[in-house]
Amino acid sequence: MMFGKLQLLIVCVAAISVLIQAKPQYGYPAQSVTRKESVSYTPTGQRTTYAEETVASPYGGTRQTVRQQTSYGYGK
Repeated sequence: MMFGKLQLLIVCVAAISVLIQAKPQYGYPAQSVTRKESVSYTPTGQRTTYAEETVASPYGGTRQTVRQQTSYGYGK
């Protein structure tokens, strides 16, 4: 009988720990976005502007980084 009570206690502790670690699906932001912009110049004076965005899940999921050229040409 003692083994049954111990087993029940272990199951209850495991269930409570799973419930504590469970994260709600609503009420938190779905993702966070970080944007960085950079400008580089060539020796001839051409300017290239890049934008880099990193999208990350707040739950430690996947991260995706997108870098794209936003403008190219001569300018100040």
